[in-house]
Amino acid sequence: MIDQLIQQGKEMLGTELMQKAGLSETQLGSALDVTKSSVFDGLKTAALGGQLTDLMSMFNGQSPVDQTNPIVANIIGNSVSGLIQHTGIDATQAGTVAQTLVPFVMSKLGNKETGVAENEGALLNMLGMDKDNEIIEKLSQYFPGADKLMDKAKDFGKDLGKKLGGLFD
Repeated sequence: MIDQLIQQGKEMLGTELMQKAGLSETQLGSALDVTKSSVFDGLKTAALGGQLTDLMSMFNGQSPVDQTNPIVANIIGNSVSGLIQHTGIDATQAGTVAQTLVPFVMSKLGNKETGVAENEGALLNMLGMDKDNEIIEKLSQYFPGADKLMDKAKDFGKDLGKKLGGLFD
């Protein structure tokens, strides 16, 4: 979802960002990549840091998606740092890019067009951060084939549940 929103940002704001921030086409491409990472990392940090309720409010259009929101302000700050470090643009250019692109993406996340999250699990799933995927991904880094093992464990749990069904009623 974030990839699609960054692409929309490029299409709708690319020329404006190149003019306002004085970016080349190459710098714009790099800036979009850095911003995408910053948004995803910022949302992930907020989710894993216990701010799911705040994310739900923001995602469902019930809280602001600009710098007055601490989550958005944090993402903008991290985006500025990342832009300076990874694209070679100066702080003024990075600020222009981050303050334009991050609120754009966040406003699209908090838009009915992208869908409404009924609960925290649905929100994480919509953002591509559902807990099972993250756990499996981390396990797979250290134990090749962990994803297949987890699938077998899920199947075993389902089968065991069926076999034990009614036993404790």
